[in-house]
Amino acid sequence: MQELSIVLMIVSIVGTNGQENGMERKGTGDLNLEVVYERNFEEPVIDVIFDTATVTIEEARRMGWKEEAFTEDEVKRGKVLVSYPKVVLVGGEEGEGYWGWYIPPKGLPRRIKMVRFYSKNGSIIKELQVGKDSIEYVYISPQKKFFVVSKIPWEDAPDHTGGILYNSQGEKIWQIKNRVSPICVSDEGSTVAVYPDWQVPPEPGGDFYLYDSTGKLIAAVENPDPTEVFPVFARYSQDGHFVLLCYSGETVPPTIFFLIDEKGEILWEKKLSEYAYSSRGGSIDIQTHSWIVGTAFKGRANFYGFLMDWAGNLRWIKPLNSWGDWISLISQSGERVYFCSNRGYTLSMEIYSGEIAWECNEWASQNRRISSPRGHGFSEMYELSSYLIVKGGSTIFLFDSETGKLLGKLEYPGKTIFLALHNETIFVIDATDNRIEGLRPKE
Repeated sequence: MQELSIVLMIVSIVGTNGQENGMERKGTGDLNLEVVYERNFEEPVIDVIFDTATVTIEEARRMGWKEEAFTEDEVKRGKVLVSYPKVVLVGGEEGEGYWGWYIPPKGLPRRIKMVRFYSKNGSIIKELQVGKDSIEYVYISPQKKFFVVSKIPWEDAPDHTGGILYNSQGEKIWQIKNRVSPICVSDEGSTVAVYPDWQVPPEPGGDFYLYDSTGKLIAAVENPDPTEVFPVFARYSQDGHFVLLCYSGETVPPTIFFLIDEKGEILWEKKLSEYAYSSRGGSIDIQTHSWIVGTAFKGRANFYGFLMDWAGNLRWIKPLNSWGDWISLISQSGERVYFCSNRGYTLSMEIYSGEIAWECNEWASQNRRISSPRGHGFSEMYELSSYLIVKGGSTIFLFDSETGKLLGKLEYPGKTIFLALHNETIFVIDATDNRIEGLRPKE
């Protein structure tokens, strides 16, 4: 097996507070991890926007990095390139008076009460409250260069709409004050907005609206079937030049996709007449100029994975043999697609045929009424090098992405953890103990 070159990090939350150098954290399988970084924070963190800085070795130590993190060449030079938390999303608790929700690109919503901006030495530069006494959603661009805070209506405040665009320095770029609310943002600062409906599920109808990086409305994509569907999903491609839009009945078919360019020109429209797309349990991944992969369902609990090419042709749609909330991911090679469910089921499919290459049933019950035990419901998934990293509850699973072999897993019993990826490093966010623990696999 090729040398393991992944860095696993546990991001918890202020100050540097370390274990002794050389300490290891033992997981199951052949995964031995040494602690290379630690940092504590004052409150629970639910996601992080990282930046990098070239600093002296001594500065890196003060930032929380341990001796095991530095190569011999870096020690000789006296300088090292390190990652540091630049923007921290602080989690909220029910009953605190905050009604903010962070909507991650993939996975379930997380409660949020504040966005904090840090310098590389760990000092707080500014803070932004989210959802104080009103419902607000936070959406982040694919490469985390921009984020929007979107106002969401509810029964007692049906006109609570609009949104504000910020950059990663916390600077306000523009604000929408009319009755639409943004639901996604690109790395150039463009957004897609809708007229939000507080009803669950929303009434059919409504269109998508595209705003450029100055906040100017540049296009509207009309609902093709306003008596049956409403806007449920929008996602920018990684390069920001394309947007996938989805209309659906949420729990009933049809599902209608549009691919538009950054100017709002419609490139194609595709209707899945027998399938529904859920804004909660569905997932889409986009590989620009190549593929669009996602999930849909038919009937009460029959979930399917599908693949469309860049021209909007449906190449295949296959049963996923499980149910729940799904995550979709196109492999870095473009040869495979991955699906994982919060029911504890992961599988890899050949991209051209849709045939199953491998699968792992960690827990997945076929009884949809039975919930997954904590620590086994898969809810985040990333590919790094030749490895697939999946977070399930309080457990990190490391698979060989080609064969599906489970190389090891690391458990944090009773902890609430999340993952983030930056510069070939995986950060595991521990929102229970409020601390960051940097882990590196030790062969």
